[in-house]
Amino acid sequence: MDPVAGLTRLSGVALATLSLAAAGPAHASDLPVRQAVYVKAAGGVELAVDVRLPAVSPGTRVPAMLVMTRYGRRDRLSEGAASALLTHGFAVVLVDMRGAGASFGHVDSIFSADERADIVKVLDWLAAQPWSNGKVVVTGASHDGNLAELAVASGHPAVVGAVPRFIDFDTYRDLAVPGGARNEMLLKGWGELTHQLDTSEACLADAAQCARFSNLAPADGDRDLGRLRAALLNHQRNFHPYRDTQGYAFQDDVGPDGRPLASGYLSAFPSAWTRSRTPELVWGSWRDARTADSALALYRAAPRAALDVVIGPWAHGGGPNLDPLRTGEATGDPNVGSEILAFAQDAVSDKPAPRRRIRYYTMGPAIWRETAQWPPAGLSETRLSFGAGGELTGGEAAAGTDRYDVDFSATTGAANRWRTQLGGGAVAYPDRAEEDRKLLVYTGEPLAADLEITGSPTADLRLASSRPDGAVFVYLEAVAPDGRVIYLTEGDRRIGFRQADRFARADFTPPAPGEIFVLHLSLATVSAVIPKGWRLRVAIAGADEGTFARYPDAGPATLSIVRGPDGSGLRLPQAPWKPAK
Repeated sequence: MDPVAGLTRLSGVALATLSLAAAGPAHASDLPVRQAVYVKAAGGVELAVDVRLPAVSPGTRVPAMLVMTRYGRRDRLSEGAASALLTHGFAVVLVDMRGAGASFGHVDSIFSADERADIVKVLDWLAAQPWSNGKVVVTGASHDGNLAELAVASGHPAVVGAVPRFIDFDTYRDLAVPGGARNEMLLKGWGELTHQLDTSEACLADAAQCARFSNLAPADGDRDLGRLRAALLNHQRNFHPYRDTQGYAFQDDVGPDGRPLASGYLSAFPSAWTRSRTPELVWGSWRDARTADSALALYRAAPRAALDVVIGPWAHGGGPNLDPLRTGEATGDPNVGSEILAFAQDAVSDKPAPRRRIRYYTMGPAIWRETAQWPPAGLSETRLSFGAGGELTGGEAAAGTDRYDVDFSATTGAANRWRTQLGGGAVAYPDRAEEDRKLLVYTGEPLAADLEITGSPTADLRLASSRPDGAVFVYLEAVAPDGRVIYLTEGDRRIGFRQADRFARADFTPPAPGEIFVLHLSLATVSAVIPKGWRLRVAIAGADEGTFARYPDAGPATLSIVRGPDGSGLRLPQAPWKPAK
């Protein structure tokens, strides 16, 4: 897959699945049904906006579905998705954010204050249009989904609903530097791709080349592409998402604009979420970076809003079922397109807000369940200890230390949960048996009964390092009776971050070589049932080559894992599996 093409298609994945009968008034509106115009945003910067209007009686005012993007507005919804929305009475509004596409201006950081101000200006403009009834539903996937959430956080009265998909609630913790370890693959790949989109140098050099770029769509009347290319001149001043963040290591690091990079993340606006009562249909996945954790974090952060959270086993942007434990057909999979349309119709109507709920898929039995709380009721936390000889036990572990000489070639492969963020490729972990030979592993006895794991496992590590810098990667795996090893979830931590969930520069305290210290490490949330006769495994690495930065950046390193009554282990949110009758 062409990675640029992959990036430019993400937002349209779900709505492109709509298959709806055409129905609606046949009268033509007295307004143009398709426009590409410039709208003045913050500081007078002009943003390129596409507007498509439904066929309605003259004078009829309609709601809008709004998508804001930095990838090129014209590719954000498929023609089928746009047609379905138009048929059901929605205007479709697509916006190039400043510094992107055909819009003017430039950006100095990700989700900058200027971009957030632009969102408010766009909503003001949209609500004031003669065809608008003042009601807007915002949507988008990935980066576009974060922009949709920033529209909700703005508190603008026009926003009556949101459909964010595969978002990052805290971009540092959930995607860019999870556990304090730089996601070098993602930062470099996404940074370089977006820089190419922003600069579009061939178009700038020769107008005849502009048609090659799917992210560049001129406004009406710009026949010689003069305005488009003038906008591209502005984009040359954009911050480079990789080059300008190569020193990004701590959550309070600042960007080129002198402000903390985290100041625009969704997690930076706690009071906005506490106040919010905007209904949302939020999509995430157990297999896509930490988008499931992001969706659940948003659910907790907005206790007064009617959030309907849907978490499945998909790649970034959606797609086919990627459950590695499934043996039969999945039941009750949501019809994504129909659900989005139904939610949007309800949001712009006078219907009561939907109830708060979390719908989640459990891998293995391939079923969907529903809860109003997280973790769901009925689970308990069991602690498994790391024992001698690579044993994972629920009993008392013998005291001792296991030495692990870090193999820096260890990897989770080229189709892991992080790489799907670059274009939505399938998530596929090969049999981990061979890779586990490079790691320090602890394996349990065959399960006496099916076991459900739902929630976020926590690794409690008592360890020492031969080097003051390093990283620990902890994988929870399931071992089949035939020896196959199935990846379930993971967590990681750069060892200088000893306090759970604190990643500021002041929190970084590298250990002295040989010093024993403790890390409490949360693994990405998951829901799965491990069959009877299978075994649980915890595998520990010091590197994930090809995805995360190397710590230390050169030379050998040894980790020493302490066992015993006060030693290392795993806390597991679990329950005996009780299939639905």
